[in-house]
Amino acid sequence: WEESAHVPLVIRPDATTRTASTPVSVDSIVEIRDVAPTIWDAAGILPSVLLSDPQVDGSSLLPILSGNSTSVREWLDLEHNLVYNVTVHWNAIVSDTGMKYVFNAFEGSENLFNLTADPSEADDLAMRQEWQGEVAKW
Repeated sequence: WEESAHVPLVIRPDATTRTASTPVSVDSIVEIRDVAPTIWDAAGILPSVLLSDPQVDGSSLLPILSGNSTSVREWLDLEHNLVYNVTVHWNAIVSDTGMKYVFNAFEGSENLFNLTADPSEADDLAMRQEWQGEVAKW
């Protein structure tokens, strides 16, 4: 999943949106589906777009760009459907708290990693009793 996440997104907002004169780097969870709502919001038409099409997916990133927020979502859902063979079918959720949950649909197994303490995902917490509450959230 690392190759399809952790892709840099560079946005140069106009002077009315920026609060800092120098570039700012944030580690927020964002998705490509956030680009269109961000453009619509900057153009001032997001509310009318959402009224005409309530199925619009994604969130405006203007709150992050203006410095009013550090996040627009709590988690990112990554789904990998059948590829190569039936065993490669999983769903992963990465939260802004640094946790990563993986459900392997073929095996029915679960994994839980604390990416802050264990960025290499070597310590699977899913089977530990003290982490069952966290596993149950997903």
